[in-house]
Formats: sequence, C-alpha cells, structure tokens
Amino acid sequence: MDSGQLAVVTGAASGVGKAVAARLLEGGNVVIGVDRTWTEASAHEGLIQLVGDVSADETWARVISEVQRHPDRPLTMLVINAGKLVVGRLLDLSDESIKQTFDVNVWGAIKALKTCLPLMLDHGEGRVVAVASVVSLFAEQDLAAYCTSKAALLQLIRTVAVDYAGQGIRANTVCPGAIDTPFLRQHVEAAENPEEFLKVKTDRHPAGRILLAEDVASTVVYLLSPESRGVNGTHVIVDGALTATFDYHPH
Repeated sequence: MDSGQLAVVTGAASGVGKAVAARLLEGGNVVIGVDRTWTEASAHEGLIQLVGDVSADETWARVISEVQRHPDRPLTMLVINAGKLVVGRLLDLSDESIKQTFDVNVWGAIKALKTCLPLMLDHGEGRVVAVASVVSLFAEQDLAAYCTSKAALLQLIRTVAVDYAGQGIRANTVCPGAIDTPFLRQHVEAAENPEEFLKVKTDRHPAGRILLAEDVASTVVYLLSPESRGVNGTHVIVDGALTATFDYHPH
C-alpha cells in the first residue's frame, strides 16, 4: 500500500468502513471518513470525521473543502462503503423505504464518484473500491430493495472502470457474504426467531463462521494497492465459500 496519500471512505464509523479506515491510517495515509453518525467508539487516531448523508450535495462540498486542506496529498483512493438495508419483499416495502435504500446505496455512490473522480483524473491515477454484497449477484429472500440496489452499484463500478481505465482509474467491487457488522445484526433482529436465523446463516458457511469486517477490509486494501494493478472492472467475492455451493450441510 502506498503511503502519504489521501483517501475518502464512506460509512467509516463502523463495520467494513471502520476497518478499512484503520488499515489506511496505519499505512501513513490521510483518511477522510464520511458517516451519518459518529460515536466515541468510531474514532481512530488521525481519522478526519465528517458527518453527512452521502446522497446530499452539502456532504460532498465538505469533502472537497477537506481535501483542499491537504494540497500535498493527492486524492487517490475512494472506498464506497456506506449502505442502507431494509428488510422486506417488494410488495411489503413502501416506496419511501425503497427510495431511501437507493439514495444511499446507488445515488450516494454516484455522488461520491462525481466528486472524487475529477480529482483523481487531474492527478492521473486513482483507485475506487465499492463494497457491494453477494446479493448483487444472487437474490436473497426478503431483501428486495437491498439486492436490487447492490446490483446497480456493481454495474456502476464496472462502467467507471471501462470509461476511465485509459486515464489511470481502477474501479472494483468487493462482494461480502454475511459479515459480523451492524448490518447483519439489523437483518438478524428483523427475523421472527433471531437466534435460529443466525444459526442457520452461520451453518451455511463452509468456513464454519461468519466473517469479520477485517476479513473484507484486507481485500479492499489489496485492491487499493499497487499489487492489484492488473485488477480492474471486476468483483471479488469474500464470503468464506458461502456461494461456492448451493446446498452445503455442515458435518
């Protein structure tokens, strides 16, 4: 991982975003974290914490202002991790809940790219990693809006890679399975029997466990690094072999 550069990480207050921000800070980079809510537990020493909705113009105006405070550090890394999950089948979801999901998962990503890509293009290089989900590739019950929005995010990142590869931009997507984050806990708590639901989810993993945010962060950091310079416009599944089989039974 290159050091002395500037990164923007959305959804940096918890889960994968928090783990990625920590790794980038350890590498000697300046990290601007964007999240709607910050707590004392969210903080990392040196992390620049911006409060804001990723779908709002004023949030990205503040990001630009913060970037300008570091003229000696090129903005070369963008991690699109902020996400919203609503549980429900299509006919059970209100129009507003679907719109809110897309505002964060798709429109928020578009706003991030429209803000950060021009700065990367001016510098002559940039790496974008979006955190989608295995449900961008496979459907999951009761997650109609989330699955659809994550599939849109996957295609958005592919188009960025195709359109800007010739100008030094690399854009890839990480597709995690079930990860021990607030997102997963929200999904579990919405189940009729949370304890049984979590057990079933865990037992479906050939790895024998639900992965940690750090497991995904390691892949994100790799895709941001020069070691992955030949990887562009693709997705990497990080799910402990969850989607390698359609009918796994633990021994």
